[in-house]
Amino acid sequence: MIHRAAQLADHEAALKGDMSGRRRAILEKKRLLLFKELLVEAGSNDVNLVEDICNGFDLTGKLPEFNQFDKKFRSPPMPCVA
Repeated sequence: MIHRAAQLADHEAALKGDMSGRRRAILEKKRLLLFKELLVEAGSNDVNLVEDICNGFDLTGKLPEFNQFDKKFRSPPMPCVA
């Protein structure tokens, strides 16, 4: 894994170069492309997870479908205020 991460280092830097400064600071030590390869290798149904991490997502409101778990509706314990 360390060797593969080193092979992906230039692509990883390019991916993070397009991020905002704050997002880049948070994700700078994460090996996102290696993580994506591992998700694919594991047969995960959530193939867009790395893109969601890179682009960001809302912490409140309706969550996007992850395709990894059965669908289940739960009403929020408190209302979401935008």
